Amino acid sequence: MPPRPTFPRAAARRVPAPASVLAPLLLALFALLLQPGAAGAAEVRKSENDTRAYRALVLDNGLKVILVSDPQTDMGAASLSVAAGSGADPKDRAGLAHFLEHMLFLGTRKYPEPGEYKDFISRHGGSDNAYTAYDETNYFFEIEASHLEPALDRFAQFFVAPLFNPEYVSRERQVVNSEFLGRRDDDRRRVYSAVQQAMNPDHPYATFAVGNEHTLADREGSDVRDELLAFYRRWYSANLMALSVVGREPLDTLEQWVRARFAAIENRGVERFAATQPLFRPDSLPARLDVVPEREHYSLSFTFPIPAQRPHWRAKPAAHVANLLGHEGETSLLADLKRRGWAQGLSAGTGYDQDGGATLEIRVQLTAEGAAHDDEIAALLFQAVRLVAEKGVERWLFDENARLAAIDFRFAEKPSPVSLARRLASWQHEVPQADVLYAPYAYEEWRPDLVDALVAHLRPDNVLVTRVAPGLETDRTSPWYEAPYRIVPIGEDVRARWLDAAPDPALAIPEPNPFVPEHLAMLPPTAAERPVERVTRPGFRLWHLRDVSFGLPKASFYVSVRSPIANASPRNGLLAQLYADVVNDQLDAFSYPAQLAGLSFRLYDHSRGVTLRIGGYDERQPELLARVLDAMAAPRIDERRFAILRDELKRRLENSRRDQPFRRAMTRLHDMLVEPNWTVAERLAIIDTLSAPELERFVRAMLARVEVVALAHGNMDADAASAMGDAVYRRLVANAEPVEVPRAQVMRLRRGDRLAAVLPTEHPESSLVMYLQGPDQALASRARAGLLAQVLSSPFFDDLRTQKELGYVVFANALPILDTPGLVFIVQSPVANAGTLQQEVRRFVADYASVVDAMSEEEFAQHRRALVARVLEDERQLGERSDRFWNEIDRANFAFDTREKLVDAIRATTLAQFREFYAQVAAGDGRRQLVVRTLGEATPSVTPAAAVNERVVSPVWMRENRELVPG
Repeated sequence: MPPRPTFPRAAARRVPAPASVLAPLLLALFALLLQPGAAGAAEVRKSENDTRAYRALVLDNGLKVILVSDPQTDMGAASLSVAAGSGADPKDRAGLAHFLEHMLFLGTRKYPEPGEYKDFISRHGGSDNAYTAYDETNYFFEIEASHLEPALDRFAQFFVAPLFNPEYVSRERQVVNSEFLGRRDDDRRRVYSAVQQAMNPDHPYATFAVGNEHTLADREGSDVRDELLAFYRRWYSANLMALSVVGREPLDTLEQWVRARFAAIENRGVERFAATQPLFRPDSLPARLDVVPEREHYSLSFTFPIPAQRPHWRAKPAAHVANLLGHEGETSLLADLKRRGWAQGLSAGTGYDQDGGATLEIRVQLTAEGAAHDDEIAALLFQAVRLVAEKGVERWLFDENARLAAIDFRFAEKPSPVSLARRLASWQHEVPQADVLYAPYAYEEWRPDLVDALVAHLRPDNVLVTRVAPGLETDRTSPWYEAPYRIVPIGEDVRARWLDAAPDPALAIPEPNPFVPEHLAMLPPTAAERPVERVTRPGFRLWHLRDVSFGLPKASFYVSVRSPIANASPRNGLLAQLYADVVNDQLDAFSYPAQLAGLSFRLYDHSRGVTLRIGGYDERQPELLARVLDAMAAPRIDERRFAILRDELKRRLENSRRDQPFRRAMTRLHDMLVEPNWTVAERLAIIDTLSAPELERFVRAMLARVEVVALAHGNMDADAASAMGDAVYRRLVANAEPVEVPRAQVMRLRRGDRLAAVLPTEHPESSLVMYLQGPDQALASRARAGLLAQVLSSPFFDDLRTQKELGYVVFANALPILDTPGLVFIVQSPVANAGTLQQEVRRFVADYASVVDAMSEEEFAQHRRALVARVLEDERQLGERSDRFWNEIDRANFAFDTREKLVDAIRATTLAQFREFYAQVAAGDGRRQLVVRTLGEATPSVTPAAAVNERVVSPVWMRENRELVPG
């Protein structure tokens, strides 16, 4: 979290006014006070590139508010943050704050129906959610801008008059329990639960925050509903709340709306929760914590208690130190560890940060070999710390960070309204309202004394070292998540070895960043709205659009290298993935300074080959492109690095088998519907046989026959785009045979298909994914499938989650696969088996047919408008628009008008056509249905009655028995 400063107030010098002017001045002041926004309003410091208007104020009840007026926005949004979270849980009621967060969605005095709020948001093209953190609970929503005011009316009632209906207290407790059970084997949570055992048990950060049916159960003399009410009355006070609202209306209008609805929140004068105990007991460090994960992965983390960082947000001493220890350039700790074959990644930064103290955390993602070298890695880390102390407390390093941050603030991209609202609400607790936008970029005070004081805490006798690896010796298991762990003290002999190791000459403070942009010049605007084809050569096509509408000196340059052999078999698919991994790995140290300077690249595999994406400030993109193209054309395939990358890929594939059941089911659904595509089992069966020489041969063969397409979009003129295109052509295309590579294809389900796949899982919960495929790829069908999802998503959630209490993961969405429309229903449950889930989904779909039949023209038009608004939602960042153009190039629609045509099809859909589509695709016997069931350990398999005529099939069967349609 960002720091929270306090500032002394300067004394004002009073000068008496002459009597002759006093009365007019008082009258004028009185008139100003009657105007909305005049009293207590303040300016918010914003980027020069930010065209929105802001107002900060504090209501009479102490509620802090920031209003944002954006006349161009098509979505309104709001967020309210309460400065109390799981840290405020009573000792014997773990998860109470989280449970309360759930309960506020389930009815208020003014709007008592539990699904009314979500349904209203959904019907008007929006979404909503909330989260509970240690020191904050944040509620937020977005909605069509024209419906912001009534949405605010519903939202405000959460904090004025919630019902805490006893019936839903019982039901929602099961949902919280399902959320806990569904993530009990999540290694991030499991490892953290073990880390908590090394903390001070009296500190609230060491407690169980999620809650479950046991911690939230009614007890003799202790009704959990009464405790929810007590917690709400204790902490949900206006003076502990911060609200942000983003709308298209003028600030005065937004302020009127807010005052009329949120002034009723009671101010109980509560002081913000703060822990008084230290995070670690004085005698508990240094210590080593060993944890055995569920999945195969290896990491080594160093946690140092340090002074609180919140008061120093203008100086950022922790960021200064973390930037040096977490650097990834040629002379960095990570580069050294990678050369030794011990690490794949490294991160550094603050973890816990509250007024009473903080932690600095360095986490190393290890290779399997590196897991055997934890002492040597610790010694190298402390050498890096010594370097920071001796040579890293330099003004030029701070000034470089300040310069990069100033550039990023000047050219900050526009976030979505809901993202902006969440950030503004949260940060009002931590910095002055005027600085909520600016604080993350502020480097105003060079404080070497604070840096020195922080580095002084990075000692071997002040650290918790956490090793995570399979096979470690353990003697205990953590509560709730049952992670095996062991805590042992670190002896003086070990600490002495860390400090006495011979210096490594490879480690050094980074040189000045050569990628810092110098000019940041903007090109003049153009009237063009769509890319045009600038270069057409055998095997190569380049589209370009100069687009400065975002006001940013940034560009996107995308290149797709397509080859007929890239994904022709499971073996080739793996080799294409490893090719991308090798190139990314080879360029990590070189590209890291570019990344710090706002310039990024990524190479990844896909169904037709590999894609390169370059983004950020356009000034140095040609230089970065040249290096990336050199690596792509002739990658260095070192035997040792290849083995590490292959083993890492294998671990990712094996670990994917432990994903949450619904995620595994969605992966299997994709495996069964897309061609070419290879299952995890098919890839794991051969991955160990791949070699570095084979990859070298594969890369040569793949690049010998290619089709390359590129897009240049943003602050880049035609000449610059053509020059970058020429570089691509020379390195990747000129000496290759031009070919055409078709797009992936989709399995067409036949009318009346009842197909299923069944997956066993070690997870306790079961899941059901039901996919209903549209009849064709026509725009009309795609529009109607989107309308189906728009209409069904909220009532499906309310029925199966709120009313039936089947689980935490419940949703219905449109699922277009390439250009084939479809609808998917997803449920994961700790209480029902997959067969029961399938029956419940079919029941819902059948029952809802009567609702569709009774739907009014007005209600349908409302849903239609909501979907149109969602499809036409303006891109707020350059990359979003680049992605839309790139998708059009992928589907070979060079008119770039799919979105507009889809909107026309949505608007043209009548209620009668929608009812017919519902009957045909969702409810009728002719539906094209594919279900994937995962069988949880705690919910035994039962074949559903709905599956009597069902055929259980595999991805191989699908390839052999179903027709393909072009993607």
